[in-house]
Amino acid sequence: MSGGDRYRRLVRCESCFRQFDAGGLAPGERFRCVCGTVLLVPRMAAQEAPVVRCASCGAPRAAGAANCTFCHAPFALGEAARNTLCPVCASRLGDDQRYCHSCGTLIAPETIAGGPTEFTCPACKPARKLSSRKISESTATLTMLECASCGGVWLGLRTFESLQLRAKREVVAENLSRAPRRGRSSAAGAGQGASAAPVAYRPCPVCRKLMVRRNFAATSGTVIDVCGSDGLWFDAQELDSVLAWIRAGGLERSAVREAEENRESERRAAFSKQEMKEILAEEPPAGRWLDVLSTLVEFILNATRRGR
Repeated sequence: MSGGDRYRRLVRCESCFRQFDAGGLAPGERFRCVCGTVLLVPRMAAQEAPVVRCASCGAPRAAGAANCTFCHAPFALGEAARNTLCPVCASRLGDDQRYCHSCGTLIAPETIAGGPTEFTCPACKPARKLSSRKISESTATLTMLECASCGGVWLGLRTFESLQLRAKREVVAENLSRAPRRGRSSAAGAGQGASAAPVAYRPCPVCRKLMVRRNFAATSGTVIDVCGSDGLWFDAQELDSVLAWIRAGGLERSAVREAEENRESERRAAFSKQEMKEILAEEPPAGRWLDVLSTLVEFILNATRRGR
């Protein structure tokens, strides 16, 4: 490797300011921060910057001082160990520095950005290998797979269930009265004639069987790929849309709507059943046989819908 490619790249999330060691990823590849922000690995050229701050405590350097006034650490930098690039100014840093000696940024990478796996991205053509990432969820450590090319995310069923429960705990009462938020991959335009794009079914990264396309919770407006055995695939930003919809009370509103629809269906079924009994109990005039047949067909259709 040559130039900046031989250095350890640290990538900082500008939303939550976490840092990640992205040395295993190439410039231009992407990965997801634990806060959900999609981060891009930049192409950085190493900068030789003067020592104006202490690499140990971050304090400013007094003019001509050889040691830090505050922690007494020497300002001299060891050339052999300067293989890390500052995530803000790209200055060459010592691998053990706590602060950038040029801009003063705290150097505290939390984890490696991603490790290669044997699983392939279901969305990219040609297929790209997915990277494995650890994400924290209260007391548990979960794993997700992500594509550094398209920004898609694969979550196992238990992992997504944990994230979904956390999002439900973050719902506030005022959100329950708001209109549902539609996701960016809304299915509203589906079925608008011949111009609609054909549905492309993707293989599950784990079992390789084709996944089904579903509007999450039927009313979220975000269509995702689901493998009933292994997990769910979210294109870039879709996971953010689904979790935001849950935090806005979407699941609660969906449950209320489903309960109302079930009650209405049961009411109509009971009415049709009673009406059928009344019709069959009397001798219909010759001209009413068509009405009887129509009512019977409607009764059968309603019963079929309830059985699905």
